[in-house]
Amino acid sequence: MKITILETSDIHAYVSTKSFTNPNKYENHSLSKVKTYIDEIKRENENVIYIDNGDSIQGSPLGTFYKNNNDLKNLAYVYNLLNPDAVILGNHDFNYGQDYLKSYINYLYAPVLSANTIDKNSFLDIRPYIIKNIENIKIGILGLTTQYIPHWERPENIKGLSFKSALETAKYYLPILKNEEKCDIVIVSYHGGFAKDIETGLELTAQTGENEGYELLYSNLDFDVFLTGHAHKEISGIYNNIAVAQPGFAASKVSEITLYIDENKNIIKKEVELKDLKEVSASEKIENFIQDDMYKVNKYLSQKCGQISPSALIDTVNIAQISGHPYIDLINQIQMSYTNTDIASVAIYSKEAKGIPYNVTMRDIITNYRFNNTLMKIKVRGKEFKQILEYNSNYFMIDEEGKLVHNPEYFIYNYDIYSGVNYTYDYSKEKGNRLISAIYKGHQITDDEIIIFATNNYRAIGGGDFPVLDGSQVIWESSQEIPQLIFDYISKEKNVIINNYPSINTIGFKCVD
Repeated sequence: MKITILETSDIHAYVSTKSFTNPNKYENHSLSKVKTYIDEIKRENENVIYIDNGDSIQGSPLGTFYKNNNDLKNLAYVYNLLNPDAVILGNHDFNYGQDYLKSYINYLYAPVLSANTIDKNSFLDIRPYIIKNIENIKIGILGLTTQYIPHWERPENIKGLSFKSALETAKYYLPILKNEEKCDIVIVSYHGGFAKDIETGLELTAQTGENEGYELLYSNLDFDVFLTGHAHKEISGIYNNIAVAQPGFAASKVSEITLYIDENKNIIKKEVELKDLKEVSASEKIENFIQDDMYKVNKYLSQKCGQISPSALIDTVNIAQISGHPYIDLINQIQMSYTNTDIASVAIYSKEAKGIPYNVTMRDIITNYRFNNTLMKIKVRGKEFKQILEYNSNYFMIDEEGKLVHNPEYFIYNYDIYSGVNYTYDYSKEKGNRLISAIYKGHQITDDEIIIFATNNYRAIGGGDFPVLDGSQVIWESSQEIPQLIFDYISKEKNVIINNYPSINTIGFKCVD
């Protein structure tokens, strides 16, 4: 007997193949392609389980469109067409609050799982696990979510919820599935990744508990299939005799695990692969259904708001990160204006970021500033501010050839560039001692002076594990999200002259990778 398990993860509301960056272009990834692929697999083998591993409703302009209209029944309809056996909660599924998430859950036909999300008010209809029977085989599916959500999420969005360790939760539920529920096969679907190398155990990122995949995999707990996500990585293989998969993001690939079962209900063989959807045709039913929504989104993205000078197009992201750039100054100038501050920070959110041209549309803004963050005003002491700057320098490191390269332990969205302060990193020095100067209004920042600066809510409440920042330093927050603030500012000014602010200087390396 053969059982096929399919996984999608981190779809982020990429439903149609129609591009958001260019309305005349079509992409090689989408839920509509996933639909076609699942249908093909089910025609070949009726013994199929499909699980979506979370982060479904936020992350694309279409997701933002649904949020702005407070109605995501069309997105839920598409998922219902795919007919998943279970949907796992991801961290970004909480971004728009529990009322919005609840409406999505209620629209879905599939059960929504997250065993380590504790809802003391029982507001959300979530379960720890489900049991599925295929012929005479009993299959348990345990859903888990990264426990690190309180470090990123706005408190009002997770009020009444607590998030326990995925590992400790699995230790409780997996014996129940095996010993009490008498499951023949157990699948763990975890919206989280690996903080250690899956083969060597070497640390890849800070051991914060955000990604407990390695600990779960080598916990000696009794399960057979491990579906992961959150980190947007591509993983497939058999590790510790467990089939492990992670399919990237935005529906570019689907995890496919095949289990071969003998007459005694034993798994005699496991196969794991990631299926690229590039050559798979899009579902006409989904594309036709979503066509009107995509038209409205692209019309919204094509709105013109004004001009900027000089151009803020980015040639090389690395150079912009270490030397400053008009794009950085533009965003920070806007953030300073709204917060009445002299210092602001912003990250470049993608290594493929193109920046903003002279004539600006909402499309230019959203394709560069990808997250629907709110703007916050922060108050810290000079000593604390310098600690934040020092930690920020960890994003880069020097390789054996003396090149300045990206440190793979850190994500690009966790490297901020500040405008309004003239600060210098010296990468010839050891980690923790690279900030050699931080000049504000003509003087070196002292430990006791008050520094007030603007940043996004993700950073302000602890995202990226920066020192000091935990939300308690916030003295103001915008009611609107930053992409809309940028649009409104340029629309009002019509012709924005970008200021050339004091910013970053980087020394102590031979060249940039």
